[in-house]
Amino acid sequence: MSYTSCVEIDIFAAAMLLIVFFSSRISSPHLATSQRFRFIVLLTVCVLCCDAASWVLMGRIFPGANELLWILNFLYFALSGAIAFSWLVYTLTALKRSLHLPLLAWIGMAVPLFSLIALAMASFQHKWLFYIDQANI
Repeated sequence: MSYTSCVEIDIFAAAMLLIVFFSSRISSPHLATSQRFRFIVLLTVCVLCCDAASWVLMGRIFPGANELLWILNFLYFALSGAIAFSWLVYTLTALKRSLHLPLLAWIGMAVPLFSLIALAMASFQHKWLFYIDQANI
């Protein structure tokens, strides 16, 4: 599969998700569960945009390209974790609308997200989750 195909798939998926987003805004604009769902959709669109931009920049050499790829990959990982955490929150609150958990419980559930963000940040120096070589691959 070529890089162009990957970008096209990301753009198509993002377009479909934006249709879902705007449809949800029309059908149930003020429901809390719908707002949470739309937030997840927007996070997913952001991840797809980071992925598409990374494919476009992969292998390209110009001033700032390497740094931009590092930032895009960091955002990709961080936002992917945010999507997972947001789905957890969405599911818990959709199943039990009057859910009131203590702050410590929410922090505990967010530990995987915080860990993923920390590992992604550490990748800038230690290359634990990802790295970008001199050819911007």
